[in-house]
This record gives sequence, structure tokens and C-alpha cells, in this order.
Amino acid sequence: MGKVRHTFSKRLSRTILILAIPLFVLSLGVFYQNAKRLLHKEAVERSRTILSTTTQLVVNYLNSIETAARSNLWMLEENFNPDSLAIVSHRIVSLNKSVLSCSVAAEPNTFPQFGENFSVYSVNDGDTIRTELEPEFEYFEKNWSKKTMQTGKACWINPFSDFNAGVINHHDAVGSFCMPIRPHGNKIEGVVSVDFSFQKLRETILATHHPYPSSYYMILGPVGGYLIHPNNSLLFKKTIFTATDSVEHPDIIALGREMIAHKHGTMHVTFDNELCHVTYMPITDTGWSIALICHDNDVLADYNHLTIIMIIFVIIGILLIAWITRKVVQRNIGPLNELMEATKSISEGNYDTVISPTNHKDVVGKLQNAFRKMQLAIM
Repeated sequence: MGKVRHTFSKRLSRTILILAIPLFVLSLGVFYQNAKRLLHKEAVERSRTILSTTTQLVVNYLNSIETAARSNLWMLEENFNPDSLAIVSHRIVSLNKSVLSCSVAAEPNTFPQFGENFSVYSVNDGDTIRTELEPEFEYFEKNWSKKTMQTGKACWINPFSDFNAGVINHHDAVGSFCMPIRPHGNKIEGVVSVDFSFQKLRETILATHHPYPSSYYMILGPVGGYLIHPNNSLLFKKTIFTATDSVEHPDIIALGREMIAHKHGTMHVTFDNELCHVTYMPITDTGWSIALICHDNDVLADYNHLTIIMIIFVIIGILLIAWITRKVVQRNIGPLNELMEATKSISEGNYDTVISPTNHKDVVGKLQNAFRKMQLAIM
């Protein structure tokens, strides 16, 4: 009889566990998936917020360059003579700390007394601002002059260096904001170029908040050229397309296409065998695009911690359910065991065995009271 009771208790406990544990695990699974979604959403929003802040910092930096050109253009146009051009060039550099140098170039033969070409520039040497005339400088072949003359519009010029015979070094590369000069109506008679240091812009970006220790920023030019990147060997020499194997890394190529198309969004991309979460957006009016790259392990660190916590919670939960089930079963079948012991004793001839009354209204209680009534009737 004891074996029967043990078997019944065990089977009842197992049945309850079979019903309870799947419901418990399913509930935790739903919670886990929702938590994962919320953590990922929070990480994405955090990356977007930080990137937006950094982008605004870059835009403010570039706006200071653009403002330096636009606010002094009227002086150049109203005083379009050699002395005034040199004075205004010096003024632009001296009044704007973000400006590295400023060049003002006139159309060939505009000032014959200086020869065919006339170009004046001012440069910040640190302690002093140096202004010089460059009569033999063939500026009209330079992109900053040629593009502005051809389009007739203000524009941003990608990094260049006039000091390395065409080889751009990330330490001295400069970018420019250029505007046409029209002193006598619609005819373009010169170009003003206000230059800034990409190294200084890079330092400005690096000094901003990074959400994770391994995160970094990169800026791509209009055709995907690396303008800002931690790997200096890529700067101004390679594009995201030429530096990437399209077969092995189609995700990087896809990211490059999104960025040069001036789109914004998020992607999962593998850089240097590390799965990364990339948030990207265009930099207004420049043709450039900026991206914040974060390792997925860092972005989902809270999620990974949650996984460990959930595993521990599941184990503890199952053990707790098993313990509670065992206690509940024992409590509920206890009266039945007592009734079985009493009826066994009576069946063996011990008619004076007392079957106690009970106030329980369940089936076991009713059964116990029925046996007691039967016992009293027989006696």
C-alpha cells in the first residue's frame, strides 16, 4: 500500500510539473524576447542620439568655416583690389580660430600689374598669421578654384594638400569651403577658399562622447573615400569600395552605398571579423556621411547579462516549482493516506479504529465523512 501511495504521489507531482513547467518557461520566453527587443531598441536609440549629437558638432564646426567665408564675401566684392583682398584674407583667418588658412584667387589677367595670375593667401602658423602673394601659383588648376568657377556656386572641397606634391597626408590635409566672387554683377572674377584642418576636425570628433570603449567614428566622402577613420592608412587614399572585397564583405559594400546615397539608418556589418552595429547619417550640405561603429558585444552587453540571469532564473524557478508541487501534493493526499490506513486497519479486524470527521468539502473530505458514517452505522 505504501508503494501505491508513493507511486500515486509521484505520478501526481509529475503530472503537475508537466503542466506547470512549460507554462513557466513559455512565460519567461515571452518576457525574454520582449526584453531583448526593448534592449536592442534602446541601444539603437542611444547610438542615434549620440551620432546626432556628434553630427551636430561637426556641422557647427563646418558652419564656422562657412560663416567665415559668407560674412566676409561682401568685403571682397566691394573692395576687389589687391590690397583689400590681402587684408580680408588676413581678417578671415585672424577672427576665426577654426580657420587654418584662406586663399583669394582672381581670374587670370584681372590684375595685369602682377602678371597673369593673382592669388593671395593667409595661413595661421600658430603664433602668427602670415599673408603672402603667390604670383606664379597656378591655382586655376586646383579643384577648389576650378570646381567653384565651373559650377558658379559655393561648395565644399574634399581633402587636399598643396605641400606634398599631390600625396595627401592625414596630418596636413585640409578641406575647404569655396565661394565665387562677383564684384561687378553676375560675372565670376575670383574665388575665396576658406580652409580647415582635417586633423583638427578628427581630434574634435575623437574628443566627443563614445558610447563604448571600442566604438569609433568614420566619415566618407561623396564617392566613399575615407575622410575620418581610426586607420590612418585608409585616409584620403582608399574608398570603402576599393579597400573592401565585395565577395567576402557585401555588407560593407552595402553600407558604403547607403552612406554615399546620403541615407540614414542602422545596419549590422562585420569589420575586422567583429560583428558591429553601425548607425549612419549624412552631414548636411557637404556630400559627406558620418557613421558610428560599435561592436555588437558592447551594444548587447546588457542583453548578454540578461541571458545569464534568465538561465539562472529558469533553473531556480523549476526547482522551486518542483518543491512547491511536492509540498502541495503531500498536503492534499495526506488525508487520503490516513483514510487508507484506517480502512486497512478495519479490514484486518480492528473495528475500533476511529475514522475522524473532517470539515474539508473536497472529494477526499466527503469520502472520509462517508466512511465514518458507514463505520458508525455498522457499530
